[in-house]
Amino acid sequence: RLRRALRHFSHLFANLVTHPKANEGQRPHDKEYSDNDLRPIFILGFHRGGTTFLQRIVNCSEEVMIWGEHRGVASFYAKAHAKFLCSPIRSSQAGRIGRPMTVLDSWSAWENKHSKESYTRLLRIHFLDLFAVGDGETRWGFKEILDTDKSTIDFLRLLFPESKILILRRDPVDVFLSQYFARWNKDFRKRGHLQCASDFAEAYNLQSSTYRSIAEDVERSLVLNYEELLEPRHAAPKIFSFLGLNCTDDVMKKVADVANAVVGSSYQGSEGQININEKDDLRASISPILRKRLERWD
Repeated sequence: RLRRALRHFSHLFANLVTHPKANEGQRPHDKEYSDNDLRPIFILGFHRGGTTFLQRIVNCSEEVMIWGEHRGVASFYAKAHAKFLCSPIRSSQAGRIGRPMTVLDSWSAWENKHSKESYTRLLRIHFLDLFAVGDGETRWGFKEILDTDKSTIDFLRLLFPESKILILRRDPVDVFLSQYFARWNKDFRKRGHLQCASDFAEAYNLQSSTYRSIAEDVERSLVLNYEELLEPRHAAPKIFSFLGLNCTDDVMKKVADVANAVVGSSYQGSEGQININEKDDLRASISPILRKRLERWD
Protein backbone atom coordinates (compact mmCIF):
# COMPACT_ATOMS: atom_id res chain seq x y z
CA ARG A 1 0.00 0.00 0.00
CA LEU A 2 2.82 2.38 0.89
CA ARG A 3 4.71 1.52 -2.28
CA ARG A 4 1.63 2.26 -4.40
CA ALA A 5 1.13 5.58 -2.62
CA LEU A 6 4.77 6.59 -3.06
CA ARG A 7 4.71 5.69 -6.74
CA HIS A 8 1.63 7.85 -7.09
CA PHE A 9 3.75 10.83 -6.02
CA SER A 10 6.89 9.78 -7.88
CA HIS A 11 6.42 12.09 -10.87
CA LEU A 12 6.10 15.11 -8.57
CA PHE A 13 9.13 13.95 -6.60
CA ALA A 14 11.19 13.44 -9.76
CA ASN A 15 10.40 16.98 -10.86
CA LEU A 16 11.29 18.22 -7.38
CA VAL A 17 14.85 16.87 -7.40
CA THR A 18 15.76 17.60 -11.05
CA HIS A 19 14.17 20.92 -11.91
CA PRO A 20 16.73 23.22 -13.56
CA LYS A 21 15.81 26.19 -11.36
CA ALA A 22 16.24 24.27 -8.11
CA ASN A 23 19.63 25.78 -7.33
CA GLU A 24 18.78 29.28 -8.48
CA GLY A 25 16.89 30.14 -5.32
CA GLN A 26 13.57 29.94 -7.15
CA ARG A 27 10.60 27.72 -6.61
CA PRO A 28 10.21 25.05 -9.31
CA HIS A 29 6.77 26.42 -10.21
CA ASP A 30 4.86 29.68 -10.19
CA LYS A 31 2.64 28.80 -7.23
CA GLU A 32 2.96 31.01 -4.17
CA TYR A 33 2.20 29.98 -0.61
CA SER A 34 0.69 32.08 2.14
CA ASP A 35 1.71 32.43 5.77
CA ASN A 36 -1.16 30.09 6.69
CA ASP A 37 0.31 27.41 4.43
CA LEU A 38 3.49 27.55 6.51
CA ARG A 39 1.62 26.98 9.80
CA PRO A 40 0.43 23.36 9.58
CA ILE A 41 -1.17 21.38 12.40
CA PHE A 42 -0.07 17.83 13.21
CA ILE A 43 -2.13 15.48 15.37
CA LEU A 44 -0.21 12.65 17.03
CA GLY A 45 -1.47 9.83 19.19
CA PHE A 46 -1.85 6.10 19.63
CA HIS A 47 -3.61 3.55 17.47
CA ARG A 48 -7.20 3.38 18.78
CA GLY A 49 -6.41 6.35 20.98
CA GLY A 50 -9.05 8.79 19.69
CA THR A 51 -7.05 10.77 17.12
CA THR A 52 -9.86 10.51 14.56
CA PHE A 53 -12.21 12.08 17.09
CA LEU A 54 -9.74 14.92 17.66
CA GLN A 55 -9.26 15.34 13.90
CA ARG A 56 -13.02 15.73 13.45
CA ILE A 57 -13.20 18.31 16.21
CA VAL A 58 -10.46 20.43 14.66
CA ASN A 59 -12.05 20.07 11.22
CA CYS A 60 -15.20 21.69 12.59
CA SER A 61 -13.37 24.94 11.90
CA GLU A 62 -13.54 26.12 8.31
CA GLU A 63 -10.13 27.71 8.78
CA VAL A 64 -8.29 24.39 8.60
CA MET A 65 -8.23 21.07 6.76
CA ILE A 66 -6.71 18.14 8.65
CA TRP A 67 -6.01 15.13 6.44
CA GLY A 68 -6.00 11.55 7.66
CA GLU A 69 -3.06 9.20 8.04
CA HIS A 70 -0.78 8.78 5.03
CA ARG A 71 1.03 5.61 6.08
CA GLY A 72 4.64 6.71 6.18
CA VAL A 73 5.12 9.51 3.65
CA ALA A 74 6.55 11.87 6.29
CA SER A 75 8.96 9.28 7.69
CA PHE A 76 10.06 8.31 4.17
CA TYR A 77 11.14 11.85 3.39
CA ALA A 78 12.60 12.33 6.87
CA LYS A 79 14.88 9.35 6.25
CA ALA A 80 15.76 10.62 2.79
CA HIS A 81 16.62 14.03 4.26
CA ALA A 82 18.77 12.46 6.99
CA LYS A 83 20.57 10.34 4.41
CA PHE A 84 21.20 13.44 2.31
CA LEU A 85 22.75 15.31 5.23
CA CYS A 86 25.00 12.40 6.19
CA SER A 87 26.17 11.49 2.68
CA PRO A 88 28.70 13.13 0.36
CA ILE A 89 26.92 15.67 -1.83
CA ARG A 90 28.01 15.29 -5.41
CA SER A 91 26.35 15.34 -8.80
CA SER A 92 26.24 12.02 -10.61
CA GLN A 93 23.73 10.20 -12.78
CA ALA A 94 21.19 12.92 -12.03
CA GLY A 95 19.27 12.10 -15.19
CA ARG A 96 18.27 8.69 -13.81
CA ILE A 97 16.17 10.39 -11.14
CA GLY A 98 13.87 11.66 -13.87
CA ARG A 99 12.42 8.19 -14.39
CA PRO A 100 9.38 8.44 -12.10
CA MET A 101 8.63 4.74 -11.64
CA THR A 102 12.08 3.97 -10.27
CA VAL A 103 13.03 7.07 -8.33
CA LEU A 104 11.38 6.11 -5.05
CA ASP A 105 12.66 2.55 -5.13
CA SER A 106 16.26 3.35 -5.94
CA TRP A 107 16.90 7.01 -5.16
CA SER A 108 20.18 7.69 -3.36
CA ALA A 109 21.10 10.91 -1.64
CA TRP A 110 24.40 11.30 -3.48
CA GLU A 111 22.64 11.22 -6.87
CA ASN A 112 21.35 14.77 -6.75
CA LYS A 113 22.93 18.18 -7.09
CA HIS A 114 21.36 20.15 -4.26
CA SER A 115 22.84 21.88 -1.29
CA LYS A 116 21.46 21.18 2.17
CA GLU A 117 19.50 24.42 2.11
CA SER A 118 18.01 23.98 -1.34
CA TYR A 119 17.08 20.35 -0.71
CA THR A 120 15.33 21.21 2.56
CA ARG A 121 13.48 24.04 0.85
CA LEU A 122 12.38 21.77 -1.98
CA LEU A 123 11.07 19.18 0.45
CA ARG A 124 9.04 21.91 2.14
CA ILE A 125 7.54 22.84 -1.22
CA HIS A 126 6.85 19.19 -1.91
CA PHE A 127 4.86 18.80 1.33
CA LEU A 128 2.90 21.94 0.48
CA ASP A 129 2.14 20.57 -2.98
CA LEU A 130 0.85 17.38 -1.38
CA PHE A 131 -1.17 18.76 1.53
CA ALA A 132 -1.78 22.52 1.34
CA VAL A 133 -5.32 23.47 0.34
CA GLY A 134 -3.98 26.25 -1.84
CA ASP A 135 -6.53 29.01 -1.28
CA GLY A 136 -4.12 31.08 0.80
CA GLU A 137 -6.47 31.15 3.78
CA THR A 138 -7.09 27.58 4.93
CA ARG A 139 -4.42 26.00 7.09
CA TRP A 140 -3.63 22.34 6.62
CA GLY A 141 -2.31 19.41 8.59
CA PHE A 142 -2.64 15.69 9.11
CA LYS A 143 -2.93 13.13 11.85
CA GLU A 144 -0.55 10.22 12.27
CA ILE A 145 -0.35 7.31 14.69
CA LEU A 146 2.33 5.06 13.19
CA ASP A 147 5.27 7.05 11.84
CA THR A 148 5.74 9.27 14.86
CA ASP A 149 9.38 8.74 15.83
CA LYS A 150 11.34 11.73 17.08
CA SER A 151 13.40 12.09 13.91
CA THR A 152 10.26 12.39 11.77
CA ILE A 153 8.73 15.04 14.02
CA ASP A 154 12.02 16.96 14.13
CA PHE A 155 12.06 16.84 10.33
CA LEU A 156 8.53 18.26 10.10
CA ARG A 157 9.45 21.01 12.54
CA LEU A 158 12.52 21.80 10.48
CA LEU A 159 10.36 22.23 7.40
CA PHE A 160 7.67 24.15 9.27
CA PRO A 161 9.04 25.97 12.34
CA GLU A 162 5.64 27.61 12.94
CA SER A 163 3.74 24.34 13.01
CA LYS A 164 1.57 23.32 15.94
CA ILE A 165 1.34 19.79 17.34
CA LEU A 166 -1.57 18.24 19.21
CA ILE A 167 -0.63 15.12 21.19
CA LEU A 168 -3.54 12.98 22.31
CA ARG A 169 -3.09 10.47 25.09
CA ARG A 170 -5.62 8.06 26.53
CA ASP A 171 -5.79 5.61 29.39
CA PRO A 172 -3.47 2.88 28.08
CA VAL A 173 -5.70 0.10 29.34
CA ASP A 174 -8.54 1.48 27.23
CA VAL A 175 -6.19 1.78 24.27
CA PHE A 176 -5.09 -1.84 24.69
CA LEU A 177 -8.65 -3.15 24.96
CA SER A 178 -9.73 -1.19 21.91
CA GLN A 179 -6.81 -2.61 19.92
CA TYR A 180 -7.36 -6.10 21.25
CA PHE A 181 -11.00 -6.30 20.24
CA ALA A 182 -10.65 -4.54 16.88
CA ARG A 183 -12.05 -6.80 14.16
CA TRP A 184 -8.88 -6.51 12.05
CA ASN A 185 -6.66 -7.70 14.91
CA LYS A 186 -7.45 -11.40 14.80
CA ASP A 187 -3.79 -12.33 14.44
CA PHE A 188 -2.97 -10.07 17.37
CA ARG A 189 -5.42 -11.94 19.60
CA LYS A 190 -4.10 -15.34 18.56
CA ARG A 191 -0.98 -14.66 20.62
CA GLY A 192 -3.03 -14.58 23.79
CA HIS A 193 -3.81 -11.60 25.97
CA LEU A 194 -0.64 -11.86 28.08
CA GLN A 195 1.71 -11.78 25.10
CA CYS A 196 -0.42 -9.07 23.49
CA ALA A 197 -0.17 -6.99 26.66
CA SER A 198 3.62 -7.41 26.74
CA ASP A 199 3.99 -6.35 23.10
CA PHE A 200 1.61 -3.45 23.62
CA ALA A 201 3.48 -2.16 26.69
CA GLU A 202 6.80 -2.15 24.84
CA ALA A 203 5.37 -0.23 21.87
CA TYR A 204 3.38 2.14 24.07
CA ASN A 205 6.41 3.04 26.20
CA LEU A 206 8.50 3.78 23.12
CA GLN A 207 5.82 5.99 21.59
CA SER A 208 5.11 7.72 24.91
CA SER A 209 8.80 8.55 25.31
CA THR A 210 8.77 10.28 21.93
CA TYR A 211 5.63 12.24 22.76
CA ARG A 212 6.96 13.36 26.13
CA SER A 213 10.05 14.71 24.42
CA ILE A 214 7.98 16.56 21.82
CA ALA A 215 5.69 17.96 24.51
CA GLU A 216 8.61 19.74 26.19
CA ASP A 217 8.23 22.43 23.56
CA VAL A 218 5.13 23.95 25.16
CA GLU A 219 4.99 26.84 22.67
CA ARG A 220 4.38 24.48 19.76
CA SER A 221 2.86 21.42 21.44
CA LEU A 222 -0.33 20.80 23.40
CA VAL A 223 -1.00 17.54 25.24
CA LEU A 224 -4.65 16.53 25.50
CA ASN A 225 -6.37 13.65 27.24
CA TYR A 226 -8.99 11.70 25.34
CA GLU A 227 -11.26 11.92 28.35
CA GLU A 228 -11.20 15.73 27.99
CA LEU A 229 -12.68 15.47 24.51
CA LEU A 230 -15.78 13.80 25.91
CA GLU A 231 -16.60 17.24 27.36
CA PRO A 232 -16.06 19.29 24.18
CA ARG A 233 -17.56 22.45 25.65
CA HIS A 234 -14.42 22.76 27.76
CA ALA A 235 -11.84 21.08 25.51
CA ALA A 236 -12.67 22.70 22.16
CA PRO A 237 -12.04 26.34 23.20
CA LYS A 238 -8.63 25.35 24.60
CA ILE A 239 -7.74 23.51 21.39
CA PHE A 240 -8.82 26.28 19.05
CA SER A 241 -7.15 28.95 21.17
CA PHE A 242 -3.84 27.07 21.07
CA LEU A 243 -4.11 26.66 17.30
CA GLY A 244 -5.06 30.30 16.75
CA LEU A 245 -8.47 29.40 15.30
CA ASN A 246 -11.76 31.15 15.94
CA CYS A 247 -14.12 29.30 18.26
CA THR A 248 -17.51 30.64 17.20
CA ASP A 249 -20.97 29.45 18.20
CA ASP A 250 -21.31 27.77 14.80
CA VAL A 251 -18.04 25.91 15.31
CA MET A 252 -19.10 24.79 18.79
CA LYS A 253 -22.41 23.51 17.42
CA LYS A 254 -20.50 21.39 14.90
CA VAL A 255 -18.22 20.15 17.68
CA ALA A 256 -21.24 19.11 19.75
CA ASP A 257 -22.66 17.20 16.77
CA VAL A 258 -19.34 15.39 16.32
CA ALA A 259 -19.16 14.51 20.02
CA ASN A 260 -22.74 13.20 20.03
CA ALA A 261 -21.87 10.91 17.13
CA VAL A 262 -19.04 9.30 19.07
CA VAL A 263 -20.95 6.57 20.86
CA GLY A 264 -19.02 3.64 22.30
CA SER A 265 -15.93 4.83 20.44
CA SER A 266 -13.64 2.64 22.53
CA TYR A 267 -14.88 -0.44 20.74
CA GLN A 268 -15.96 0.84 17.34
CA GLY A 269 -14.87 -1.67 14.75
CA SER A 270 -14.96 -4.52 17.26
CA GLU A 271 -15.23 -8.11 16.13
CA GLY A 272 -18.86 -9.13 16.40
CA GLN A 273 -20.91 -8.33 19.46
CA ILE A 274 -18.50 -8.30 22.39
CA ASN A 275 -19.99 -9.42 25.64
CA ILE A 276 -19.61 -6.68 28.24
CA ASN A 277 -18.54 -9.27 30.80
CA GLU A 278 -15.71 -10.40 28.50
CA LYS A 279 -14.39 -6.84 28.32
CA ASP A 280 -14.69 -6.33 32.06
CA ASP A 281 -13.00 -9.65 32.82
CA LEU A 282 -10.07 -8.87 30.53
CA ARG A 283 -9.78 -5.37 31.97
CA ALA A 284 -9.65 -6.75 35.51
CA SER A 285 -6.96 -9.30 34.67
CA ILE A 286 -4.80 -7.19 32.37
CA SER A 287 -4.94 -3.81 34.08
CA PRO A 288 -2.52 -4.57 36.95
CA ILE A 289 -0.10 -6.21 34.51
CA LEU A 290 -0.07 -3.20 32.22
CA ARG A 291 0.17 -0.69 35.06
CA LYS A 292 3.38 -2.35 36.24
CA ARG A 293 4.99 -2.34 32.80
CA LEU A 294 3.90 1.04 31.50
CA GLU A 295 5.99 4.12 32.14
CA ARG A 296 4.17 6.94 33.90
CA TRP A 297 3.28 10.00 31.94
CA ASP A 298 1.96 12.62 34.33
